[in-house]
Amino acid sequence: MKYPQKYQDGFFLNIIGDGELREKLVNMVDEFNLKEFIIFHGTLPKPKVAEYMSKCDFFVLPSLFETFGVVLIEAMACGKPVLATNSGGPNEIVTPQTGILVEPANPEALKDGIDCMLDNYWKYSAENISKYAIENYSYESIGRKLDQIYKELLS
Repeated sequence: MKYPQKYQDGFFLNIIGDGELREKLVNMVDEFNLKEFIIFHGTLPKPKVAEYMSKCDFFVLPSLFETFGVVLIEAMACGKPVLATNSGGPNEIVTPQTGILVEPANPEALKDGIDCMLDNYWKYSAENISKYAIENYSYESIGRKLDQIYKELLS
C-alpha cells in the first residue's frame, strides 16, 4: 500500500476507544507497516480524552450511525473542526463552519474527507467553533431552549 506523502509529514492518527473492529484494524496497521503513524489507545478516562482532543488538529468520527454525537460537541468545545459521517445526529450538529460530513460506510469518502481536513483544518476558526458548541449545546443553552419550549406549550 502506498502511503501518500501528505500523511508522512508529521501526520499521525490517535484512535481512542475499543470495539469489535479493533483487532482487525490493528492487524491492518501491522500489515501495511503504519505503526509509527497510527496509535491505538483503547478506552481512556475522560480527562485523558480531553487532553488528546485539545492537542489534535481535527477530530474524526467515522460512525455508521450516531443518534446524537456528544463527542462531536466535546471536540468542537475544544475548538477543533470535525469530520463526521452523515449518519443521523452529526448532520444536525456539523455545519460548514465547524467541519465536514461524508457518507457513512464509504472508505473512499472518509479518505477524501481526511485529505480535505489535512489541507484545510487550519482555515477553521477555533474560536468560532468553540463559541458555536457553547452557544448551542452547553447545559445553559439547552436549559434556555427547553424553558422556551415549555413556556410556548403552556401559553
